[in-house]
Order: sequence, then structure tokens, then C-alpha cells
Amino acid sequence: MFKVLIVEDETILRKGLIGKIDWKQYQLELAGEATDGKEALIKVAELNPDIVLTDIRMPEMDGLQFIAKAQPQQPQIRFIIISGYNDFDYARQALRLGVIDYLLKPISADELNQVLGNVRDELCLEGQKIDYQYFLETNYQSFQEMIHDRELTHLISGTATIQESENIRLLFKAEHLYPEHLQVIVIQIEHSGEMDPPQDINEMLERGKQIIGDHFTKLETSSGFVFKQMHRFRELVTLLTANMEMSPALIREWVESAAAVLKVTLGMPVTIGIGASATYQTVHQSYNQAQSAARNKILKGNGQIYDFQEIQHLHTPVSLDIEQERLLFSFLDAGNLEQIFKWLESQFDKMVTSSNSLYQDLESFCIQIVFLFRKYLRGKAPSPDLFFEVQENWSDFFGQLHSWTEALTYLQQQAESIIGLIQSGKEWHGESIVLEVKDYINQHYYENISLNWVAGRYFIHPNYFSQRFKEICGESFKDCIIRVRMAKALELIHNPAISIEQVGQLVGYEDPTYFSTVFRRTYGVPPSKFRESY
Repeated sequence: MFKVLIVEDETILRKGLIGKIDWKQYQLELAGEATDGKEALIKVAELNPDIVLTDIRMPEMDGLQFIAKAQPQQPQIRFIIISGYNDFDYARQALRLGVIDYLLKPISADELNQVLGNVRDELCLEGQKIDYQYFLETNYQSFQEMIHDRELTHLISGTATIQESENIRLLFKAEHLYPEHLQVIVIQIEHSGEMDPPQDINEMLERGKQIIGDHFTKLETSSGFVFKQMHRFRELVTLLTANMEMSPALIREWVESAAAVLKVTLGMPVTIGIGASATYQTVHQSYNQAQSAARNKILKGNGQIYDFQEIQHLHTPVSLDIEQERLLFSFLDAGNLEQIFKWLESQFDKMVTSSNSLYQDLESFCIQIVFLFRKYLRGKAPSPDLFFEVQENWSDFFGQLHSWTEALTYLQQQAESIIGLIQSGKEWHGESIVLEVKDYINQHYYENISLNWVAGRYFIHPNYFSQRFKEICGESFKDCIIRVRMAKALELIHNPAISIEQVGQLVGYEDPTYFSTVFRRTYGVPPSKFRESY
């Protein structure tokens, strides 16, 4: 079994990661948890984990600082970053530190398990848990493919290191392929109703790779590679190469033929995105184009072929005129949810049925509606940011969509929240909300009180609330909860009839280890030592 340490300051996110991992399937065990880099350094020394999953932005010590300090002490640890920030500087620093992978939130269980499975295989190969020679003999081919898949994934993502780029060039040369012209084709295996187990998906991906590999023989002037996108579950990427620019008609014919074989063999449709021709240096742009093209499935449906060069000219910016704005505002004034729902449904219906509409139109429309909601609230509340939770990272939001109906539901929920706020008759101000929440914490400190809970209860943006809370109370929202809980814990710990674990549970900490960590950070000693000295 391989030991895993999870470092994440948000309890809900940390527990969510734990719940997503298939521990038994991948021979993993949870060694421990930490809430920041400082605590993680202590846990690394105590637990000697094989794998560490860590966030970047955390209090006390961030993830990159933690890795920089821990790595010289424990060079055998595999570090994986899970961050909500798609920042090139972060990624570059992570690569310099030798981080195995940089995953962006929100991460699916499938993607997380696939990455952990690959790391597990690498650990096995090094002979840390099983005989090196035995593993090499039985898994050499699959391990080589895994290395190629990872290096090619980094190439199309624009994150390949100098060494990886050189390895890929040697791979091209070994296969007698010369990348003067490259074309990226993204192949996404669609869901078959219920979520398939990871092992079934891996089997389908392997079969898909074999089918595409065999299909290269139908290309007279080119060939290429097919590999698993290591950061996207259910996705294969085909990299076509040629000594002369390939005919779009030839590529389309080949893709249609391959798609038909894949559908029959795998028993489910595949969605395909085709990028524009690119050079070795710009191949990541072709991949982004193929991805963008494939996302049209959200608007137009799965199981189709979307060619970036064919459809890019169709995109026309969606713009709501003043009459549509006034109509939406009149529905909001009347509190008429039914009319708002019908109006939104009609707008989506136009996009879905129009042959000239693209996925970008869906994105543009959603963002425009959100800002119209904000505009409407300016006349109803002290600040639209106070009451309206604006989507801060649209790429994350749209990245989670599987269908246009999910975007429609999101906008309908936002409209419902606005009308619910207005019809409640409350005229909240930031200070009033902060003082009420602070009083609630004093009375209900043992409950799971989070920024998301505050946002849902008071229709207030969590970031705005957090800022106002610190301005008014002189301490952060999180620190206030900890202070109140620790004060109560100090009272309870004097009672020998209550165990340390029960004390933690009574003040809101289900995890006794985490409670002990917070207590020690607050009072300088673990709760057990404190009780002994009392």
C-alpha cells in the first residue's frame, strides 16, 4: 500500500478529495491530512508518505513553499498540485520543483484516480514496494506507453520541459515521422448512461488507441500517434504528421471512417474535434482549437465531428438589445419566475436550433444575462456584489457543463435567488449581516458554518462578506469560528468525564487529529498535554 497525505485548508474540499479516491483499487491508504504547508511539513516528517496532494494557496505556508522545503528532506515523495488557479507562473514553479502533475479544480474522480494510478505505477516501477525486475518484465510496454502519453500530453498542453521535447523529437525520428505539419484531433468517448468504472474506461481507451493505430494505414501521405490525454478522462488525442500539408478533405474522410469504426467497436458514440494545421512549436494551439470545436457538443449534441476551421466563421457575437433587457427587468419587477423561465428557454432554443450558433454563443449569452442581473440589482441593493454571487471563474463553470440545459438551470436558479431576496422584504446592509452571522457563530459554533452557508442564507457574495467581516470584526471569518470553538473547547477539556475526541466533536470537529492540530496551534500544546497539566 502507498501512503497519501492530503494538504488543503478547506475542510469540505479536503474531505471531497478523500471521497473521490478509489483507495482499494489503486493500493493507496490515507496517511494523514494537513490544513497548510506548515502543518504538512510536520506530517511529512512523521508519516513519510509516498504521495502528497496539495493545494497552492493556503495560510501560514503555501503549497509551493511547502514543496520546496519538503523535497530536499524527502526526495522520494511524488507531489501533485490541485489548484483552482490556472496560472502559468505557478505551473512553471511547480515544474522546477519536480511536481508530478498540476491539476485544476474542479477535478473529477475519474481524472484524479487516473493520475494517482499512474503515480502508483511509477512507484512500483522504482521497486519501492515490489520487485523492480518483475515489474519491468511484466509491465515494460505499458509503462513506455504511459511515459509517451504523459510527454505528448505536456506537448499539446504547452507545458513540455526541454527534456520532454527532446524525447518527443527522438520518438518522431524513431518512427520515421517528421513534424513539419501537425494536426490535432481530439476524440472524446461519451458517457453510456451511468458512470462507467475507471477500469472499464481504461479498457475502452486502450481499444480506441488500437483502432486508431490500425486506421493510420488508410493515410497514404501521413501517419501519427494516438495517446491518452493524461489530464482528461475519456479522451484520446491523435497527432497526425506529414511531410506536406494534409488535405482537409482527406483528414475529414479519415476521421469519419475512424469515428464509425470506434462507434461500432466500442458500442457508444464519440465526439471529435479537429484543430487547424500547426507546427511543432504551435501544436498546443491546434489542440486548443480542437478542444474548442469539440465543446460544441454542449450546444449541438454528442457523437458528432466538429472541425474548427469549418465552424469558426459561423460565430457571430450574441447581443441582447435594449428591448430584451427591459422585458427581462419587467419580469423581475413583477417577480414572475414563470415568464423569466419561458424567456430564457426561448433564447436557448434559438441557439440550439440555429445552424449558425456555436458553443461560444452559449458562453456569451450566459455571461450577458449574469451582468444584466447585476445591473438590475444595482437599483435594489447597496451593491450588486453584496447580494449576487458572480461566477468568478467562467472557464471552470463552463468546463463542468455536459449540456446546454445545465447552463439554463444555472441562470434560472440565479433569477430565483434574486426574486427570493427582493420578495423577502429585507433591506440588508453588509454590517447587519456580519453582526448577525457573528452572533450565530457564538450560539451555533458546533455547526458546519461556511462562507457558502452564509452566501446561501443571506444572498451575499462570499468574498464580499469575508472582506466586510474582517473590516468590522477585526479578524477573519475563519479565525472567528476557530476562536469561539477553542474557547468552548477550553471549558469542556477541564471536565475529565468528556474524552478529547468528544470535546472536538462538541465544538464542531469530527476529525480528532484535525481538532488536536487546531488546539495545539491555538494554545501551544496538544489537548491531551493541556489536560494533564491542568
